[in-house]
Amino acid sequence: MRRGQAALEFLTTYGWAFLVILIMIGALAYFGILSPGRFLPERCNIGPEFTCDEYQVTNSDGTLRIKFTNNVGETIDSVTVTKCWWAQEELNTSTGGITVVGGSGPYKAGDAVEINCAFDNTLFPPVGAKMKFGADITYIPQGKTYTKPLTAEVYTTLQP
Repeated sequence: MRRGQAALEFLTTYGWAFLVILIMIGALAYFGILSPGRFLPERCNIGPEFTCDEYQVTNSDGTLRIKFTNNVGETIDSVTVTKCWWAQEELNTSTGGITVVGGSGPYKAGDAVEINCAFDNTLFPPVGAKMKFGADITYIPQGKTYTKPLTAEVYTTLQP
């Protein structure tokens, strides 16, 4: 008649051990130790037509700066930034405050192009957080009429 007591004690012991493991995993997740963003490297992807040279996002003025090189192999008449965004779900988009630094072209093969996008930095997370930023860009090769689309994505740490 005591067979049930041994089974109940066995399950209770393993239940407490399982509960301790769940609490430990919850504490690690709460303090950000299990956050995958900590282990992802910073990157800048702009497509095969261009090479991303430098990028920076400053929290003080809410500006994304990207400098890239023309690798199209021909001269580009103009580069236009249509929209800038940050976060995965495009929580904040910007159509104002977008500038192409250094004039409107033409940009020869190997020339550097720099774009700046200004955001409302009051919505940014704290300095040191990693975020994904992007810019939708169009460019026109010399002698052509139609624009070609391009998307620049930057995953970086917010700078002070």
